[in-house]
Order: sequence, then structure tokens, then C-alpha cells
Amino acid sequence: MSHDSFDDVIKHLVSRWQNADKMILRQLFPLLAEGKPVHPNRLAELTGKDMVSIEQALINGRTSRDEEGNVTELFGIMQMPARHRIQIGQVCLFSCCALVAQMVPILLGIPTRIESVDPISNRLVTLDISPDGIQSVEPLCSVGTLVITKQEEVLTDVRSAFCTHVHHFPDAVSAQEFVANDSRRYLVTIQQFNEASHRLCTAIWG
Repeated sequence: MSHDSFDDVIKHLVSRWQNADKMILRQLFPLLAEGKPVHPNRLAELTGKDMVSIEQALINGRTSRDEEGNVTELFGIMQMPARHRIQIGQVCLFSCCALVAQMVPILLGIPTRIESVDPISNRLVTLDISPDGIQSVEPLCSVGTLVITKQEEVLTDVRSAFCTHVHHFPDAVSAQEFVANDSRRYLVTIQQFNEASHRLCTAIWG
């Protein structure tokens, strides 16, 4: 992995959430992990903040909400089905970004199981991850992909600029086919991928 390239990616992603109130938003992750849409009132009760502050934090945090105004997604961690499934006890969360999925054990402080579908072969990659790191991976030869980004692209549409390029693969063969389709993509080991998730999580959420 090119540390210089990923350093730039971290800077771009940090800038997307630089105006968000992290002290308020961090409290959302365990609430989302309960598996039901989160009413903003619960966040106000938990943080002791007024509703004006809560609403501003939700806007700056670029959260997704349902028709009743309940929060269903923050930082790409969502309650709607997506390619990367995050099992937390009896509850499932999802993400469109494999790297974000691997941050959930860090953000929640508990072990999780991640099941990702390879976008080339549709094969399954399964990882058991604790807050300290990867406990198991199946298949053992699994790898990940990252991408070089531009800040303006991340600020405009982070999913297209970053998330749709970042996946788990069961082996280097399908990963190389995916990387070959876009010169900005590059392959990393699962260990490097996990290190990247820790670095990005720390940079954005402390």
C-alpha cells in the first residue's frame, strides 16, 4: 500500500466530516446498532444537547433519515441492505464500503462479523474482527482494494469517489481484474486493509 496515497485519501475523507460535531455523532453508532431507526430525541436525551444542536450535527454529519425523520445511516454505516453485511450479535448493519465496515468493531468496541460479496465473482468473504484486529478471515487468501481520490470528488459524492472502489476479494485474481478496470485502484493485503481502517477511523472519529 502506498502510504502517501492513503494519507491523501485520509485528508480528503476527513475534510468531508470536518464540520460535524463528533461528540454528538459518536453516540449514534451504538443506537444504530440496536437495529431500529433512531429518533433524534434519543440522541438529545443521551447527549444532553438541545434539538437545534442535534439537528445541526445530523446535517453536518451527512446522515440519512427515513420519512419520519429517524436516522438510518451515518458515515456509510446503515440499516438498509448493502454489499457489506455487519453482524453485531443478533443485529445486522450494512455498508457500501468494506473499509467502513471494518471500522464498526472500533467504533462500538465489540467484536463483529463482516460478510462481503466480491463484485467480480460474487463470492463471499467473511471476517471476524475484534476492536484489536482481525481474528479470522475466510478464505485465507482474501485481499482488499483501495483507491486514490480527489478531494472535490469526495466532497461531492463519497460513494462514487471512494466506497464503490473499496472491497474485499476472496483472492488476488478477481481483485486484479477489478483493479485493472480503473488505474486509481490498487490491491492491499487484508492486514494492510485493517491497518487502513484503524488509521481512517482515528483520523475522523478520534
